[in-house]
Amino acid sequence: MKKKLFKKTNKNKHKVFDLIALFAIFFITASIYFLFSRKTEYLYITIRLFNHEYPENYIDTNQPKAWYVEQIVPGKSQKNQLGETLIEVADVYSYPSAYVFNDVYVTLKVKAIQNKVTKQYLYEGVPLLIHDVRSFKVKDLLISGEIIDLFERKRDLKSFKLVLKIKANEKNIDYINNSQLLIKGIDNHIANLLKEGNTVKDSENTTLVEVTKVEKKPGERELASTNGIIKIIDPERTQVYLHVNLLAENINDYYFYRKKESLLVGENLWLNFDQVTVIGEIISIEEN
Repeated sequence: MKKKLFKKTNKNKHKVFDLIALFAIFFITASIYFLFSRKTEYLYITIRLFNHEYPENYIDTNQPKAWYVEQIVPGKSQKNQLGETLIEVADVYSYPSAYVFNDVYVTLKVKAIQNKVTKQYLYEGVPLLIHDVRSFKVKDLLISGEIIDLFERKRDLKSFKLVLKIKANEKNIDYINNSQLLIKGIDNHIANLLKEGNTVKDSENTTLVEVTKVEKKPGERELASTNGIIKIIDPERTQVYLHVNLLAENINDYYFYRKKESLLVGENLWLNFDQVTVIGEIISIEEN
């Protein structure tokens, strides 16, 4: 009887050892997979800031307050207990806007984890996704905005030659042009401010737009009548075409002006010169 009991106990021990061995193999395999399927590296993220006073869905016209932007300075960083930098403000720059506040962009350098299989980046366990609205803590700052780019290099800028037709931007101009009257041209006092050498610069004093040539001709009014279209000269308006050198940025293999306006024939660009803001319709595009 004792002999049989001994054999049974010995058999149970073997089962326990087998289970421990299986768990050990599973743990080692999982650890190896986790170790070799992921890598830690520094990734650059560009965020378009927004104002907390407004809902997130107003982000396209929701520029941050000036006092808030002043607190975001390159070099400010957040470290872990070992002294490693987890996140750092790499760059802060803004583009002139047609509104009271500027469009402001912050580039953050973050210590992210990438899954080698899915190529997905994570920061603090949360995926980094373009178009996602995220907040990042950097010391005493909460930097909030929309992620618009993830990259491992500096901004990719390229110069283009554009011809722009300047459009009237009065509030009632669309209503007028959809009726029996079509107006061509902009007010003379605005046209007189558009000159060769006019520039648009960002906060880093980089020239984004430079006017190289200005073409002007008299404004027109087209009237629809029973006898057809009647064209008359409008002495209060001027038709303006600007030839410009424009600096655009490559974002995911597409080029954008001020990070949000695509370079496509027929698209409109806001041009914020020192004395005047105008809307230009792209007529032609050519690489410099």
